[in-house]
This record gives sequence, structure tokens and C-alpha cells, in this order.
Amino acid sequence: MDIQFRLAEKSDKDFLFKHIRAQQLNYPNYLKWVDKAMTEFEDGYKQAILAFYEKVIVGNLLFQQHKENVNLLELKNMRIHPKVQRRYFGQFMIRQVEAENRGGFSGIICDIHSNRKDLFWMLLACGYKPLCDAPLYEPNILETIMFKSLEK
Repeated sequence: MDIQFRLAEKSDKDFLFKHIRAQQLNYPNYLKWVDKAMTEFEDGYKQAILAFYEKVIVGNLLFQQHKENVNLLELKNMRIHPKVQRRYFGQFMIRQVEAENRGGFSGIICDIHSNRKDLFWMLLACGYKPLCDAPLYEPNILETIMFKSLEK
């Protein structure tokens, strides 16, 4: 079994964003966001960790410096292919972001659909704390905002 994780390079852009486009999960204006994210990845603002299983991309985690609070990192998009879900691919990629970026940031923030209890429990297990629920993308759908301190 061949499993690999690595930081994405600009040359990975096409298959990374093909993977992200294929998994919309009912976010409004998702494809427009993907196009903007691709530009920000090309410009070096967004970064990504890639997960491969048998040399095929099966996961990604996009992250960036928070646009309003430069002391925070923000997890922007995590997708794991169904055939490798529940094998800790997501947790490993989150830990890599934390480990590689501990020096310059005080914490990490992210949001998830409030009905995604599986992700909620995974983030709790990774040390994230819920801050609040808010309608970030659609007026009637709540997102749970979560935070983890990187300070010792």
C-alpha cells in the first residue's frame, strides 16, 4: 500500500483543483470560489497539502493566512475521497499544517457545516474548540466556527 502526503507545488494546480471541483458539498457559488482559490494558490497566498493513495490524489487541505487577522491560519477546504475516509487522512493533514506553521501563528480557525457531526468530532479530537454557529454562506444554514490555539 502506497500512501503519501506532501505540500502542493504550483505544478500540481490542475489535478488539485480538478479534485476540489468534483466535491462541491452544496456550498453556494462553490465553482466561483474554486476559480478564485486557484488564482490565490497560483499567487502563493493559499497553500495545500495533498494526500495520495496508490499514486492517485485522494485528499487535499487548502489553508492560508487569515485575511483579517494575520496572526491566524485558516483551514479553507478539506476533501477526502470516500474510499479512504475514516483512515485519519484528514487528521494527518491538519496536524501537518499545525506542525509546519507553529512558529508564526497564534492559532488556526476553520468552519464546517453545522450538520457535519463527523467533522465536528474529528476537529474536537484534534484539539479544536467550537466558538459559535453563524450563517456564513447562506442565510438559513449555519456553519460552526472552530479554533485551536498554537501557543504553548
